[in-house]
Amino acid sequence: MSTRTNTNLQLDAYIRELLESCAELTQKNSVQTLERWLHHEQHGYPYEMPLPSYRLLECSQQGLFTDHDSKIQRLESIHAGTLSARDRCQLQYIGMREPLYDYLEISQVIRHPWPEKLIQQYTHELIPGMICLQAWQVIDNPPVSRMLAGMLQHLYGLLTSSGDELFSHFNPTICKLGEHYPLVKPFWQSRPHHHQAHYMQYND
Repeated sequence: MSTRTNTNLQLDAYIRELLESCAELTQKNSVQTLERWLHHEQHGYPYEMPLPSYRLLECSQQGLFTDHDSKIQRLESIHAGTLSARDRCQLQYIGMREPLYDYLEISQVIRHPWPEKLIQQYTHELIPGMICLQAWQVIDNPPVSRMLAGMLQHLYGLLTSSGDELFSHFNPTICKLGEHYPLVKPFWQSRPHHHQAHYMQYND
């Protein structure tokens, strides 16, 4: 069983409360852009829909290789320089389309398998003398820790574009949540400069 840190636990609790607060806000104020965003964060993004940039996470590449002679199998990193420019672009990011709640409490490595066509193309091309049997895109740290700062930036953008009144309603909630989860402070402090003075009056 993997050990979860206090920061991970606070991060999960913070996001749950944040989405609950957003849901309460949308019940009181009908803002379609905020409602759509909340729906997709809670239920996931369909494949035909572009993802917000914070849900595109840069990843590394790893493969299971076997030696031509000894047939011993081992995991090896795959260097980007061994791939064509087109394939590097295809594999550079993992799109996180599942509901946000599905990524909470994840502390193990995330692996997305390469398309079979790519594995066949690079079977003998990645490491001299080695055969690639399988390959994955890999994220080796909890995904929400990398998504949260961008998610808050996106949420602030939605709130500020919906008018000062809506921002004023929700701004104190964001600040109080940050105070309740001090280990998450580096994330919620990564906010846009727009309305920063307004934000800071609740944070003195």
